[in-house]
Amino acid sequence: MALLEITDLNIKVITSAGVLHAVRGVDLAVDAGETLCIVGESGCGKSLTALSVTGLLPPVARCSATRLAFEGRDILRLSRRELEDLRGKRIGFIFQDPMTGLNPTMTIGRQLTEVHLRHIARDHAAANAAAISLLTRVGIANAADRLRQYPHELSGGLRQRVMIAMVLMARPRLIIADEPTTALDVTVQAQVLALLKSLQQEHGIGLVFITHDLGVVAAIADRVAVMYAGEVVETGKARDLLTSPRHPYTRALLSCVPSTTPPPAGVSVELGTIPGRVPLLSGQIEGCAFAPRCTLVQDRCRTQTVPARSRGDAEICRCLLAPEKMELFHA
Repeated sequence: MALLEITDLNIKVITSAGVLHAVRGVDLAVDAGETLCIVGESGCGKSLTALSVTGLLPPVARCSATRLAFEGRDILRLSRRELEDLRGKRIGFIFQDPMTGLNPTMTIGRQLTEVHLRHIARDHAAANAAAISLLTRVGIANAADRLRQYPHELSGGLRQRVMIAMVLMARPRLIIADEPTTALDVTVQAQVLALLKSLQQEHGIGLVFITHDLGVVAAIADRVAVMYAGEVVETGKARDLLTSPRHPYTRALLSCVPSTTPPPAGVSVELGTIPGRVPLLSGQIEGCAFAPRCTLVQDRCRTQTVPARSRGDAEICRCLLAPEKMELFHA
C-alpha cells in the first residue's frame, strides 16, 4: 500500500464569476522514501492538489475524490481534530514563502518547540534540545542563539531551513514542499535540495515536491507528474520522462529549458516557447485541454474524451496520439 493514495481528485473553486474546475480527476501515489515531483505552469492545480492532502483548502474550495488516503486512512472522512493531529505530526508542509509559514510575532524557538509540545510530549527541556539539534542538523550555526530571534532577523535561506527543521520536529512520514526554493538564490537552492534529499534518505520520508523548475526535477525526483489545466497529463520515472517525454505538453515544457551545451559555431538556437495560454477553467472542457496550444493537434483532439493511456504500472499519458506520432513534435 502506498503512503499517499489519490484517486479521481476533483476540486471546484466557487468565485463571483462562477465555478472553477481547478483540479479534475487527478490520480497520484507516493511511497515511503520516494520523491514525486509535480510540475506544470502556474494555475494548473499543483498547490490545490497538495493542500487537499492536509485539509488546508480555502473555504471557497470544494473537494471530492474516489480515494484520498494517507497510511490507509481516508483524509476526507477525518474530523477537524484528527486533521490537526495528522498535520505536522505525520504530514509536514513546507510553503513557498517561509514568511507565510513562520509567525512574525513569535520567536523561532517558540515556533519550533510548539510543534514538539503539541505532537510529541509536554517537555520543554526536550523540546528545546530537539529544536537546537534540528537547527544544527539543517546547517544553521549558533542554533541556541537563533531560538531567541524572530523571522525578520533571518535571511530567506535561513528562514527556509527553519521551516524544514520545524517540519522535522514531529518526525513526519510525508513532507509536501510547495516550491520551497523559488525565492532562493542558486547556491542556497542547491543546499536546500541536498538537505531535503539527505534527510529523506536518512529517515525514509515520502516527499512530494511541487515546482516549475525542471532542473530541480532532474536533481531530486524519482517520479514526475506533469499537470496541465487541472489534469495530470503524464507521469513516469524521472529519467524516462525527462529524456523521452510522451505528451506534447511535456515536450513543450522541456523545449523551453535553456541548454547547458553551447551550440556549434555559427549556429543560432532559439529558446522554445509555448504559444497561447492556459484555458479558463470556469466551464467543462471538451476534448484535450492542451489542443489550442498543441502543434500536433487534430480535429478529434478538440472533441473526443482523452483517456489516460498507461505504459507500465506507474506511467500514464493523456493524449490521443500514438507515441510514434509524437516524434513529429521535434520536426
